[in-house]
Amino acid sequence: ARPVYANKLELVLTLVGYAVGFGNIWRFPYLAYSFGGGAFLIPYFLSLAFLGLPLFVLELGLGQILRQGTLGVWQKLGLPRLRGVGAAATLCTFFVSLYYNVILAWTLYYLGSTLGSLFAGEGLPWGDLGDCPESVLVVREAVASSPFL
Repeated sequence: ARPVYANKLELVLTLVGYAVGFGNIWRFPYLAYSFGGGAFLIPYFLSLAFLGLPLFVLELGLGQILRQGTLGVWQKLGLPRLRGVGAAATLCTFFVSLYYNVILAWTLYYLGSTLGSLFAGEGLPWGDLGDCPESVLVVREAVASSPFL
């Protein structure tokens, strides 16, 4: 049998932890600035209201009512041909977890390096580049003369 939540607060906290991550917090201000500031918020909230939230509620509702995961919910609904949708959702979740874990590993590594060097009384490991050669970036003429850059 699948585990059940003890109360509604536990469910809500799990959903917030699932939906909001470092990527949302770090990337949103950059996206808003890159795509027009406040003007970006209009299509963002429209797509959130008409696409994101209904699909999220649908996925959540089907999972809670049928007590199935993304693969089993289509079988229980009598639509076995749509199991590919569940497989695609599972695959997307897997790939997102890969890059998310890499970002968390970088964060923990640099936090540990910083704290370790501070407590040891040394400078930061990346503070002195030493005799690191200067990189030269060569860009093709077609890219450099593009009006979209």
